[in-house]
Amino acid sequence: MPVKWARALSHFTWRFEAWAMRLMAVMPVNAAARELREHDTRMWRIFHHY
Repeated sequence: MPVKWARALSHFTWRFEAWAMRLMAVMPVNAAARELREHDTRMWRIFHHY
């Protein structure tokens, strides 16, 4: 069911994606993924989407 606080087919909320993008702007994607306790391929998907 689509909700307005998350992108379609995304596992994350808009806020989480914004937070992830801010972290990836100041540190390597691998480090941001570790900080967020998420796999780096998901972080790369967010990065490439935006």
